[in-house]
Amino acid sequence: VLNIVAGDAAKAEHAITRDNHEQYAKACGAEYIVIERDIAPAYGPAIKYLATTIAPKFDQTLFLDVDCVVTKECPNLMDEVPLGYWGVMDENGLAYFHELEDDQTQAHANALCDALHLPHIPLMRHVNSGVMVLPPDASRYYYPPRSPVPANYWAVEQLWLSINLQLHEAPLVEFDRRFNWCWCHRRFREDMHRAFIIHLAGMHDRLELLAELVQTRGYRGDG
Repeated sequence: VLNIVAGDAAKAEHAITRDNHEQYAKACGAEYIVIERDIAPAYGPAIKYLATTIAPKFDQTLFLDVDCVVTKECPNLMDEVPLGYWGVMDENGLAYFHELEDDQTQAHANALCDALHLPHIPLMRHVNSGVMVLPPDASRYYYPPRSPVPANYWAVEQLWLSINLQLHEAPLVEFDRRFNWCWCHRRFREDMHRAFIIHLAGMHDRLELLAELVQTRGYRGDG
C-alpha cells in the first residue's frame, strides 16, 4: 500500500490519514510505504509517476491518494484484481463537474493527442488515479508524456494513463465504484454510506471533513 506525499497540503492530509492507510495495509498483509518529497511539482499529479519505482518490487501495489479514507467495511481491494492486471475505477458518467463530463473529457483527450501527434482516440474509460492497483510492469503504461502537453486540464496525468491503457490493451479490471467514492461524483453524500474508500478528490478545504471521516468511518484494524 503506497502513499506519495509532496508539499505542505499533502503533508497536512497525510497527517490525518496515515494511520488509517497503515492499518488497512496490515489487515491486507501488505507492506506500507510512503514516498515523501518536500516540494510538489508544478503539475501536482505528476508526482504519482513515482509509483512506478515501487511497483516492480511487489506482485501488486495499491496506490492511495492521501485524501482517501478507508472505511471499516472495506475488503482487501487487491483480492479483486488478478496478478499482473491493473485495477482501476472508470469515472465516465459519474462526474458532476462540467470539465469532467464525458464530452469534456473526450475534448481534453483529443487536445492531448494533438499535442503528442497521435490520432484521436475515443475513450472507453476515464481512469481516476486516486485509488488504483498497479502491476509490477506499471511503467509500460504510466509515465509522463514525452513532449509538452496542454496544462489547462488538471487531470491530464490520469487522462494520459487512460489513453495508454487503452492503446496498448493493458490487462485490467474495473473495480466497483465503492472502492473510490469520489467527492467530485454525483450522489457523493447521498450514498456515501455504501463506500469502501472515500476520496475527497476536487474538494477545497477538506481537512475538517477528512478528520471527521477518519474518526467516524475509518478503518482502524479492529474490524
